[in-house]
Amino acid sequence: MKRTIITTLLAACLIMTSCSTTTTSATRKIDKVEVGMSKHDIRKLLGTPIFKNADDMGEQWAYRKVIGDILQPEEAIFIVTFNSDGKVEEYRTMKPLEFRMLHPHFNL
Repeated sequence: MKRTIITTLLAACLIMTSCSTTTTSATRKIDKVEVGMSKHDIRKLLGTPIFKNADDMGEQWAYRKVIGDILQPEEAIFIVTFNSDGKVEEYRTMKPLEFRMLHPHFNL
């Protein structure tokens, strides 16, 4: 009887754990990004971007991000857009395929 209860509790814990979301240290850092942060702040928080793109409207930096649950994590691309003053104007997460369509010459 005791063994059945322990087995049931262990199975329940396993099921609950498998439904949780994946949180990497990079993802936790990405969650701290805010509008108005400087390029220096972002580089200090997230490190060197995997991709940079600049034009007369501003600059975009890209970072890898893991999303999804523990059993099926997915890679995503986190984009930070800076205005002409070098401050974060917006940020968003996109799927790698969407990123490749926007930047076909960049190899992820």
